[in-house]
Amino acid sequence: MIDDKNRKLVEKCFIDALSELKELEQASNEPLSDEIVEACIRYKIACLLKTLNQEDKDNAYQTIRHNIDKELTQTRTNITFLSDATGHEAWLTHERINTIKWEHWHAYRNYLIEEHAKEDQIISLQETTFKILAKLEDPERPAPWDTRGLVVGDVQAGKTSNYIGLLAKAIDAGYKFIIILAGMTSDLRLQTQKRIDAGLLGRSTATQGEHGIIKGKGFPGKIIIPMTMASVKGDFNKGASSSFQPISEDNCYLYVVKKNVSVLRNLYKDLQSKVENGHKISQPLIMIDDEADNASLNGKMVEYDLFTNKPVDQDEINPTAINRFIRAILCCFSRSAYIGYTATPFANLFGVPDIEKELSFYDAHLKQEVKIGEDLFPRSFVSYLKSPASYYGPERIFGFSYDDEKRIPVVVNINEKFPNDLTYIDKNGKETKQPFSVKYTTKGKKLIPNKLKPLKEMPESMKYSIRAFILASIVRRKRKGFDDIVHNTMLIHIDRYTAVHGKLKEWVNDYIDEMKTLFDTGEPAEHSEFMNDMKDIWEKEFKAKEQAFLSMVDDPDIVPYEWDNISDTIPIILREISCVIVNGTKEGQNLDYDNAKNSLTVIAIGGDKLARGLTLEGLTTSYFLRSSKLFDSLSQMGRWFGYRNGYIDVCRIYANSQILSFFEEVAESSYDLKQQFEELRTKENMTPRKFGFRVRTRPSSAMEITAKSKSPNKHNLKYSFSDCAVPTAYVPNDPEYNEKNYKVFTSFIEKMGSPSGYGRNVQTESRNKKSVRWEKVNLNLIIEEFLKKVYVDEANFKFSASGIEDYIHRMNKKGELQNWTVALISGDGKETELNPYIKIRQSQRKIEMARTTCYELDRRRLPTGNDESFDLTIEQFNKALMETNKLRKQNGKNETNTPAPHEIRKIRGADRCLLLLYLLEIETVNKEKIYGIPGFMISFPESNDPDADAEYLMNNVYAKNLKIDEANGNAEEEDD
Repeated sequence: MIDDKNRKLVEKCFIDALSELKELEQASNEPLSDEIVEACIRYKIACLLKTLNQEDKDNAYQTIRHNIDKELTQTRTNITFLSDATGHEAWLTHERINTIKWEHWHAYRNYLIEEHAKEDQIISLQETTFKILAKLEDPERPAPWDTRGLVVGDVQAGKTSNYIGLLAKAIDAGYKFIIILAGMTSDLRLQTQKRIDAGLLGRSTATQGEHGIIKGKGFPGKIIIPMTMASVKGDFNKGASSSFQPISEDNCYLYVVKKNVSVLRNLYKDLQSKVENGHKISQPLIMIDDEADNASLNGKMVEYDLFTNKPVDQDEINPTAINRFIRAILCCFSRSAYIGYTATPFANLFGVPDIEKELSFYDAHLKQEVKIGEDLFPRSFVSYLKSPASYYGPERIFGFSYDDEKRIPVVVNINEKFPNDLTYIDKNGKETKQPFSVKYTTKGKKLIPNKLKPLKEMPESMKYSIRAFILASIVRRKRKGFDDIVHNTMLIHIDRYTAVHGKLKEWVNDYIDEMKTLFDTGEPAEHSEFMNDMKDIWEKEFKAKEQAFLSMVDDPDIVPYEWDNISDTIPIILREISCVIVNGTKEGQNLDYDNAKNSLTVIAIGGDKLARGLTLEGLTTSYFLRSSKLFDSLSQMGRWFGYRNGYIDVCRIYANSQILSFFEEVAESSYDLKQQFEELRTKENMTPRKFGFRVRTRPSSAMEITAKSKSPNKHNLKYSFSDCAVPTAYVPNDPEYNEKNYKVFTSFIEKMGSPSGYGRNVQTESRNKKSVRWEKVNLNLIIEEFLKKVYVDEANFKFSASGIEDYIHRMNKKGELQNWTVALISGDGKETELNPYIKIRQSQRKIEMARTTCYELDRRRLPTGNDESFDLTIEQFNKALMETNKLRKQNGKNETNTPAPHEIRKIRGADRCLLLLYLLEIETVNKEKIYGIPGFMISFPESNDPDADAEYLMNNVYAKNLKIDEANGNAEEEDD
């Protein structure tokens, strides 16, 4: 019988074995043999489960083997890459993996297990860090080389854990210098240093020369010399610089520094002093830039020409100070890897690779010219880390304007629940209900969301949120146990100005004292009224939403409670609760969770320090009125995003209608960005330089994607699929992709079931008699089983699965695009049997041009003749034809038998849409025949909605492709 202690060891055996087997599987790029899998598991059992008898060892083997077989056969999709292999040499082979002692990685993995990290998170970390490491250069490869990469993840979704895991593997592989750019503030730097100490060093650097043990005796492996410390004054300064001894080949040097000009200058100066005669440091460097969109980028970016990719004004190239010194530090090394991490990559992806030349600038403090290399554009790779199901991000918290079903009920709209509660004071000292300043433009009023007016008094909604926080804290403490240290935090974020924070703290402390008095010296009637009020909040705010959470959230740690289980603990939490200001003034305090001897129940009031990067442990309640006109800044302010295992049901966000609307806009744009990354899975030839990137915005939005100074190369785009055909006029020339698409086609056809009929509604062409149609096809089936699975070559610039899905959902909510017809067109080519019930002839097309990855169909036409009118009734067809000929007559053209596409889409009706499927028989320029290539087209009707257009901002690549597409013309729209 396996006891609890050994059961944990069995779980560790599973994680250890799976991690090693995944490494082997990825390195060999083929399935592992049964012998290898069994040998690995047996070895782990022999090492970790020595005390078990043979029967229990065999049972443990069966359990581990079953779970490993299930994991190894699943296709894991936790990371997506677009990368450029130019200059890259693949190195992380099966043989190389076996020669590396992964001591630091195994130590970090064991640390995570001890810290009760979830199994799927550890396995995902193993996979993603291995794949990122493979994109870097071999640290044993001779100089010169450098890598520029970017890792994109969600806000508070584990990016720090990811780069610690990456660094552990990089050190094991042979990287010698580690520099982590850890945010803009001392608090963020210190937070990161502590996490590095715990996860990478295994000991504390809190006091120089005196290392207190965190876990075990410090981690084994290569010697890591920390050049910065886990203290407020532990950043890299002149003292640290002077104590740095000459570089040793055997050691690894670790820096955790602020993105501060003085700090970076000190580091640059020190690194320069380690080499002679202008030589570069030969040891390989890996630099991690945490929050890579913040301060690191050149704040004086210049506009680049779309087609020449050269600066419009060469004299404007003058990088900002932090950007200069990051590039200068990279230039100190002959072998370097720069990896940025961010949740908001808008500014990074709107950047343009600098022209290939080294720059220099004169630094007055150093009194010398400083050489810098190219800018930080991630030319080597961009990767997207997909968050697990347990992550709560913008889509799940704020949802979409067209889809409320995915939204978990954590948001409380202050304007709806507390009408007229928020009263502000304008610049003239008068009361107003409008929180933001207003600018008048030629198009009318426009909000300025970063200019919030001060509150007149403590709102009732804030008092309500504090009472809800007390109840949420009780639930967390009960679920975790009062004997354990369980921190609970409430965030009050209203204004960036520190003068406001003191007033807020005064209000909050007065209100907490008022509640405490009710228990200490208050009248029974007042005490009873307060408890009735608390019970009312419990019943309406928590119990009423309990079933909704249980149905939407898969979390076994969420245990329901009744009021009688909660009420007795209220005075205990009230006595513990405290309020702190978190800002840069002398009143500001650090949230020192690590050194707390007891559970903290704390209300944190602040502005910019709470806006980015800082972790608030056990954040359950947020009272949020602060806004920003920038997407990226507002996204980072959402400290409630993240993992809330065991307590998401008691988390609440209190905000007004306008701010919730802004966050809903962020959710839609965030989702669109993720979908663009998902689409890259099938685009193997896509590189960061080729990535046509767009960001969804709302019409007349008061918000901007990112600061104008960081994104001069963004372009506005209004785009709609209304009255639009989206054909695949460029079909893949890779047989593997065509085979995959064929399987998607046949699977989709099978799932649609029996056809509604054969032939078209309007029999104008005999060849269509064998065409097959399905009417009233389920919309979700079309999106999930076809649009999201089919491979479309990037040359089909109009096609974007995410953009199409977004458009369909928006129009669907307004009563449009609800009735879909799918037609499988039969042509004049080779007869093909798709299944026992469906037999068609392939559609013959000629190739105009053979490109690198695709065939360009003649005149970029996929449909011919009356294909697009397939679903029209006879009356509709005749009316569309009549309108077409009327217009042709006005333009002096002869009559035709084919209605114009615009008239077809107009007459179809806004509620109907047509998806045409083709199997193509292609004739090449050499008269060779290629059979069975899938193609398709969506014919969208004209919309009745005046807001059918979607607004996007796009980078130079997207804008350039769009202009080329417009220049080529829309061949399928031509009449003659």
